[in-house]
Amino acid sequence: MHVKRRFRLPALSTWDVSVFFWILGIVLGTIAAVCFQISSGSGHAGLESVLAARLGQGIGDPSGAGWHLNAGMKAASRGTLFFQVWLQRSGMALMLWLAGMTPVACLAAWGACLVLGLEQAWLLAGFTGWGGFWGLPVFVATLFPQVVFYIPVFWLLLSWALAKERRIRTAGFLILLLVLGMGTALEVWLNPGFVSLLVSHCPF
Repeated sequence: MHVKRRFRLPALSTWDVSVFFWILGIVLGTIAAVCFQISSGSGHAGLESVLAARLGQGIGDPSGAGWHLNAGMKAASRGTLFFQVWLQRSGMALMLWLAGMTPVACLAAWGACLVLGLEQAWLLAGFTGWGGFWGLPVFVATLFPQVVFYIPVFWLLLSWALAKERRIRTAGFLILLLVLGMGTALEVWLNPGFVSLLVSHCPF
């Protein structure tokens, strides 16, 4: 007797769902960017407006994104920007860490992946709106070298939130804050060199 096999979808792990929400965020962010017709302007002013949005800074802020293309920025201003960006990154990490100890930890992790995808798509649209094809390599340049520190932090926070066992991990989180600080320092003091070097070779 021939028995028909029923088609079954493969079981998805919590990590598979996380990747799905990240991709969904990219798709939704791209659609939103197209619908709102993002335009950051042209030239260095347009680039600085996108960089300011990436760091959550206002263009009129003396410690804002203009430092990316200004090698003469004062050390005090860089220090101020460092603490602003580090507090911003640490605040997001704190929310994910705290949510990871609740019954809705998985939902919080998936929400973080969705927001990350939205942010990346929105910023990429801003860079491409500024420089067309050249916006893509500039976008990639803005990620280095700090992304080497940010990725492990985000991965660990996600793994804690998606784990079946709920633990506080206070010492581990404090270490992650230190790693975030190292990444932020690179983002403030070293990343401008990558961006400026690439921008100086862009044909516009």
